Amino acid sequence: MDSWTTLDTHCRQSRLSLSRPIIDPNCQRALVPEYPFESLRRRRASVRARSRYLLRTDLSRFYHSIYTHAISWALHNKAIVKARRRDLTLLGNRLDKILREGQDGQTLGIPVGPDASLLIAEVVLTAVDSRLTVGNSINGFRHYDDFELGFEGPDEAEATLASLQAHLAEYEMSLNPEKTDVLILPAPIDRPWVSALRDATFRDTEKGQEMDLFRYFESAIQLAKAFSEDPVLSYALSRLRPLKILPAVAPVYQDLVLQFVLAEPGALSYGVFELTREELNGHSVDRDKLHSCLESILKRHSLAQHGSEVAWALYVALLFELKISDDAARNISALRDSVVALLALDCKSSPDHSRKVRTEEPPA
Repeated sequence: MDSWTTLDTHCRQSRLSLSRPIIDPNCQRALVPEYPFESLRRRRASVRARSRYLLRTDLSRFYHSIYTHAISWALHNKAIVKARRRDLTLLGNRLDKILREGQDGQTLGIPVGPDASLLIAEVVLTAVDSRLTVGNSINGFRHYDDFELGFEGPDEAEATLASLQAHLAEYEMSLNPEKTDVLILPAPIDRPWVSALRDATFRDTEKGQEMDLFRYFESAIQLAKAFSEDPVLSYALSRLRPLKILPAVAPVYQDLVLQFVLAEPGALSYGVFELTREELNGHSVDRDKLHSCLESILKRHSLAQHGSEVAWALYVALLFELKISDDAARNISALRDSVVALLALDCKSSPDHSRKVRTEEPPA
């Protein structure tokens, strides 16, 4: 608890962050961002109301590029840390060591998915925010690694962009040039694909709901191709949570969800939620199709050393009590990831009776 207080106090120093971790009031996860994605529209409108130019950017390979030593630099100052490199009384050094030991000594990147990663990322970016805003009153916000900052003139925007790049470099991070723009306002509040998916409606008759779902999924596929750098399919699945799937439509709905899970790695966690919700609502999930989907994910992402995707697939296998094939197990064994290793051991020791999903819901 002492460490949480220290980290929380540090993160509260940011005058830009809307993704400061807070304890989940709904108890579905350990930590959630203070402002969810859905709340950003009002913030964007507020920034635009006081600006003529908008700087919009995000970081390149955010979680994958975080240098574990930067955690200690952000908490304690780089000069202090370099002078006390092995001093584990420094919280940052302890966190650095824990992360490296969980990644076979690797210092580049932190795990994608765990709630602790949100906290670690915010620790580092809070230090960047503080440097950027010292002595300045900046109109804008940061949500995760996305920055939206408003300015009166283009020169101010360009100067702030240069300053942001310099501060990020201090922590071994960089911006994504393909997603960095200085725009003349007015500009749309949301990305085009967000508006298209958010406004979708679904009828409550069997034929109508099935037709609407096909149209929705086809639209999401087209948007994902047009905006290949954005998590379109993940967002599309997240928007379906309030929808009550009719029993006759459930089989085709599950097929559509699995298609997205296979196509976009980040969609797996959202797909897990939907499939578990289906099972809990009495719509049995086709274990054979799900098993084939997981085997494909495990093979592709084990070979690519993608620990997060493999860990999620193993979690689904445990959740639905599915047996992992020997071929998949061999691929997994070559992956250097402690979380994957623990989940794989759990899968190996679990009895093979894939009949009924466990009753807890997975994290959102």
